[in-house]
Amino acid sequence: MSTIPAWPTHFYVGEVKDHDKIVEAFMPYLLKEKEYFQDTWTLARCTSSCGHPKNNEMPWQTWWNAIQPNFTEYFEQLGPVRPYTFELVESWANIYRKDGFQEIHDHSIPGRMFSCSYFLEFPDDVDSGGELVLENMDFNRTSSTGIDRIFKHFNNKCYIPKVKSGTIVIFPTYTYHFTNPNKSHKRRTTFSGNFYVREQLDPNSNEAAGSVEPYSHDYMPGADNE
Repeated sequence: MSTIPAWPTHFYVGEVKDHDKIVEAFMPYLLKEKEYFQDTWTLARCTSSCGHPKNNEMPWQTWWNAIQPNFTEYFEQLGPVRPYTFELVESWANIYRKDGFQEIHDHSIPGRMFSCSYFLEFPDDVDSGGELVLENMDFNRTSSTGIDRIFKHFNNKCYIPKVKSGTIVIFPTYTYHFTNPNKSHKRRTTFSGNFYVREQLDPNSNEAAGSVEPYSHDYMPGADNE
């Protein structure tokens, strides 16, 4: 007999193969920060392209093309049981300078199932801060019993993935997350995106008409999806 972890949250942490291509495509826009970024409307301390009228001028298709293999790898590990298509709903960039941070929040809104944080620029200084923190939403309920004080498998309040420039972290949209302040004097730049996964319908049915959005990728279980 063995213990079985039921109801875990499955996160993905991986490296994006074409990271250098993404940096090359986006650097001209980062160098024009005042033209493409604005102060965020949230409690975060950063500048963001979220909601900026020029956000869609950025080469998001280049980023989308590069990260699709990472999403496919993640979804395959989740054990798909029927054909599906996944779509990028929206994407934006955040720039964090010294002491910049992101407050705790989630992306749980209708039409979004998964979110990601992609680290375009991550300071490699020792103890540079700026870590992405994913919070265990059940921890308060778990700790109310005192079980976390005795067993290590119940005392994991947060998960902090080890990242560097080029790392992508994917998680369900309902996951609470935040970033610690950037202690470095170097710029820290991240991309965020929300994604929707829908069952792939029979292409000959009326219901399937118009179901695939511009940024989409189809997956068939057991098929060659390269």
